Amino acid sequence: MLVLAVKQGDYLVLGEDVVVQVAEIGNVIRLAIQAPKDMPVLRGGVYEETYPTPPCVVRQRRKLAERQEEDRFWYLSK
Repeated sequence: MLVLAVKQGDYLVLGEDVVVQVAEIGNVIRLAIQAPKDMPVLRGGVYEETYPTPPCVVRQRRKLAERQEEDRFWYLSK
């Protein structure tokens, strides 16, 4: 999984037909997605109601949980 740091207004181009732009950064991050009408675009939670979680997302969640545990351990050991 590619992880990028982006600013408001930055965009990604996926293939020839898909553009994902960071529309707003605040309490939540809003993305503007331009894709062909015949291409489904689903939030992860909606996707996972029907399909298995993509392996790259599972790995990323594990890494995040490990980092959080390390941070917790560091905080408690002070």
